[in-house]
Amino acid sequence: MDSTALTYTIAGTLFLAVLVGWCLRWMFSRLNRANRGDPSAQGDMAARLLAAEEAQKMAEAKLVSVEVDLHKKLSQTEAELAATFETLGSVRRELEAANHALAAREGN
Repeated sequence: MDSTALTYTIAGTLFLAVLVGWCLRWMFSRLNRANRGDPSAQGDMAARLLAAEEAQKMAEAKLVSVEVDLHKKLSQTEAELAATFETLGSVRRELEAANHALAAREGN
């Protein structure tokens, strides 16, 4: 290979390297276009993120409050149910005793 062919080969290789580098830079800038936006948009996005986190914390606190209320209502309802069953049992016993007393009177 003579010096002229070597010069053209090196020049072509360098040109291709520059062309590939330029294409890669262009693709990279297209993919990262959002990062080059104005800083106020990023500040707005950060403010919205903070507001969303605050809303999430409030929702979690409300959820805990609702769960506590529901547990209170559940335990209250269970206590009322137990009292109702106790009353029902005593009424049944009284009814059975009254039926036995009535049967004994009728039998005499």
